[in-house]
Formats: sequence, C-alpha cells, structure tokens
Amino acid sequence: MVLILLVWCHFLGEVQSVDPSDTAFCLLCSAYVLMLFSETFHNCSTVRFEVKGGVLIEKYYLMDARFVKHVFLKGMIFFGVCLVLVGCLEKFPSAEQQAPPPSASPPRPQSQEIRVKNPDLDGYAFDRLNPTGKKIFLAAREYLKIQKTPQYHNYAQPLQCAVNVAYVLERAGIKLPYNATFAVPNLLQYIKSSGGKVHVLPLSHGQDRQSLLDYLNTHFSKGLPAGAVVAGCTVAHCDTSNYAEAHVSLLGDINHRGELMLYHNNWLRPNSTKGVRKPYMVSVSHFYDLERPREWMATPWIRLERNEQGRIKQLHSIMPDLDDLDPLGGKYYISIGLLPSLLSDIEEQRELKHHRLIIKDNPHKNIVEDHPDHHRTLCRSPVKGLKVMDARRGLPQGPLYTEMYAALRPYRSALIPYNSTFEFISLKKSHGWHSIKFYAVDRYFGEREGAQSVWVEDRHVRCKSQREWLNL
Repeated sequence: MVLILLVWCHFLGEVQSVDPSDTAFCLLCSAYVLMLFSETFHNCSTVRFEVKGGVLIEKYYLMDARFVKHVFLKGMIFFGVCLVLVGCLEKFPSAEQQAPPPSASPPRPQSQEIRVKNPDLDGYAFDRLNPTGKKIFLAAREYLKIQKTPQYHNYAQPLQCAVNVAYVLERAGIKLPYNATFAVPNLLQYIKSSGGKVHVLPLSHGQDRQSLLDYLNTHFSKGLPAGAVVAGCTVAHCDTSNYAEAHVSLLGDINHRGELMLYHNNWLRPNSTKGVRKPYMVSVSHFYDLERPREWMATPWIRLERNEQGRIKQLHSIMPDLDDLDPLGGKYYISIGLLPSLLSDIEEQRELKHHRLIIKDNPHKNIVEDHPDHHRTLCRSPVKGLKVMDARRGLPQGPLYTEMYAALRPYRSALIPYNSTFEFISLKKSHGWHSIKFYAVDRYFGEREGAQSVWVEDRHVRCKSQREWLNL
C-alpha cells in the first residue's frame, strides 16, 4: 500500500505537473501511513503473560483502547505538522514559478482566436475571406433586415438586381458611378475598367465540366473569395443591352452543408416551378403580405469537393431552378468579378482567419428549419391553377354549402393574374369553401372587395402548412 502511494505521488509530481506542495503533502502522508503500519505490527507482535489458576498463559494483543488513543493523537499531531509544512511551501514559489513569463503568449485554439479578432463573423464559414470581402459580407447580411422595411419596396421588384447589389457595395464603403448601379453589364464593365478583374467561366453542359474545374483550379486555387460579384448573362462578357437577360449577386459564406451562398434579389417563386414550393424561394410573407415579387436573400449556389492537395475535383450545382446563376445549366455565361479593392487584397495576400469548420447550427440552417412562415397554410391546385377552377367572388351568406354557392358569383378566368396560377394562401375555411389570397389580389379587384372575397371549393385544392409542403 505504501508503494502504491509513493508511485501515485510520483505520478502527480512528474506527469501531471501538480504544485510541489501537493507532492510534498503526498510524501508526508505516505510516511505517516508507513509509521502507522510499523506501530501496528509492533503492537501485534507484543507478547504478554498472565497467570490464571497457577497456569502461565501466553497472549497476543492486537489493539487496546490505549493503543488506539495513542495512534489517534499521534496522527492528529502529524497531520497538523503536514498542513503547516504545505502552507509554508506554498508561500515560496518554485523555480518555474519564479521564472519570468515568456514574451509570446501561448497560442489559443483557432475558434477562440477567431472570435477575438472577428467577433462579427462568429458562426460563419468561408471558402476565402479578405478584408474587403468581410465588409461586403457584413453589408449583405445587414441588408437582409433593412430591405424588409417599407421604404425599400421599390428595390424588391423585377430588374432591380444590380440596384440592390450596388446599394450593398456602397454600404460596404465601395462607391460606384451612377451608370454601374442600375444594369448588370454596366457593373461588370466598371469592374474591368477600374482596375478589377472579371473571370468568365467556361460553359458547362451536364457532366462535361472538366474545363470548368480546370479554370477554377487555375484562377481560384486558394478558394473563391467572399465579396466577389457573380453574374449570369445570356451572352459572354454580358455584352447585351437587354437587362432582363442578366442577373447579378454577391458571393458570401458557406452554409451548414458546405454550399457557397449567393446574396441577391431573388426572383424564384412557385409559379416558376409549377406550384412546387421549395426552400429559398421568395417568402410567403414577402410575396403575399408585402406584395413584393423579389426578395434580397441568401441562396445556395454550388458545393465544391477538393482532394488532399486542395484542388477541386467535383462541382455540384445546388439550385438549377435559378438558371441564370447555374454554372452547369449551359444556358448562361457565369462571370466572377473581383472589385479593385478585393483584387488588391488577393494579390497582396491580405487574408483573414475565419472558421473553416462547418457550423452545424449556423443562421442558414436555422432559417430553413425555423422560418416564421412555416405555419402559414398554402394551397395548390391539382390541375392547372385558378384559371381552370370554379373560383368565385363575393361574400358568403348562410351556413350551408348551397347557400354560399348561390351567393358567390363566378368571374372570368382572364382576370386572374399569372402569378396566382399555381399557389395561393388560405385565409379561412367555411362549409367546404376556402377564402384565398394570391399575389396582388387587391390590385386586380380593388381593396374594397379584393381581399377575403375570392373563394374556391375545398375539393379543388390541396392545402397544407409550408413546413409540410417542404417535407421538413
């Protein structure tokens, strides 16, 4: 037992680098245990003789009351001496404690260092990050909140993608000339003429993507930088005067699935996918409540697979429905523009340390799984939408289906806008009828009898919550 205690004390003192006073205390306790064992052995070996009835009797006494009291008192005194000795040892620092601290502080874990240097990037991951890219990314994230205010209603409209990108760049401290703020071709031309660089990616059709991978490995071997301008045009170099043939975005961070995110004035709505609602579409509240057909938001773009040497070996397109930003669709030329300040950061290797780990509970995961619109009831026609349904207008009368049917009057399907063809929201249900709302219903029918006055029969529609439609 004493040997075990001694080994344990050596382990504490040498392996664990415990304070020397603790090691001394261990050794003293070991000595005390050794003393107790020796006294007990001595007492056990004591022989006493007694005479009873004229017969000499030999007896071995293990412990009597006096011996227990003697050992207890001696132990208490010894223990007190140990405590005094340990207290004295603590007042005198060891040689290691007296040594001056090293000039450089010990390195901290990467995650802690990142939080100290870039606390506003905590929770985000990037393929590559530079000081200019950080400013653009933070401005793009802030614009998610700003554009929901009423004064930005005109920004969330068609043909405003370049206007939104230019506004975010200006919030990041990058001033653009006026002609570069309202058209994608003008923006790309400004980047080239002002000292930046525009990379036009090779067209890729289906599985034939080797030329695209080779180009990315040649020009973006260290990663795609956040803050880059990503545009899609129907012609190379976006040399077109038709602004509707182009779309533009800003490259941001990486989501929880390792997908690069684009921040842009998103146009994808259910009428673009024949009523099939998917994640990262214009939100229900934005489209139906605010009547905005566009929404500044982050959508997944591509996912890159790299080998052990860091070279891109595979590229996956995440949202082919956004065809004007799809590098594998074969219809749009994708350009990656590096603004002059961003290009200067890259050439001078001004890099920012950032999270390279994919954060599982980052904001993109939370917004997909816990979007506030998930509780909204969305309806879809199993045929071709409202244009071929027996939709009726008016105010319901009577508690029966037949009474409501008689009170509601049909109207010409030509009055129904194209945006409402595939999806609409249910406001309430009464006696087999749904009161529905579709995009800009008041604009088509007037505020007085527009909202809550269009009805469809329950048997003609399928209604579920957005969470159920998305299979979350």
